Amino acid sequence: MLWTRPLAAWLAALLFLAVLIWVDVCTPWELGFTAFYMLPVLWIAWNRGIHEGVAMALLSGVAFYTVDRTSGQPFSREFYRIWTVLNHEGTYLVAAWAVGGLSQGLRTQRALAGRLESALAEVKELRGYLAVCAWCHAIRDEEGHWQPMEVFLASHTHATTTHGICPACARKMTETRA
Repeated sequence: MLWTRPLAAWLAALLFLAVLIWVDVCTPWELGFTAFYMLPVLWIAWNRGIHEGVAMALLSGVAFYTVDRTSGQPFSREFYRIWTVLNHEGTYLVAAWAVGGLSQGLRTQRALAGRLESALAEVKELRGYLAVCAWCHAIRDEEGHWQPMEVFLASHTHATTTHGICPACARKMTETRA
């Protein structure tokens, strides 16, 4: 997707932030745009993850403080302006963390679902009863033909068989030769 590319996502967010700053500067300080500074944070956090969302949150907080400082909004003390900005910055950071984590979780879930879907596509399941010859272990198929077990399993599953002798049969074979 185009927006998951770092440059495209950041250019879109920075362009939005620049337009927001311009609108915020051109309007009187009584019109608050503080919530809109969250939008580029959410955009970057969703498309690029928590770390880049936090970077955008810090940038949005600095932009908000700069515009607020130059707006002429009266505060009885500078501490109150800084307190307000820090409250907004905290909100931006929490939003970046939450949305970035949600986005990462969704991407992980989609990847796992894709892996599960491909694994399920490879599964061939045998159901019901298999008619197996008690002597040679051939298996009777749906048409009534007897096939060696290896041939039947190869045509009905993705399994491959190998041959060996189990320890109990090896002991019996040794005992009958002795």
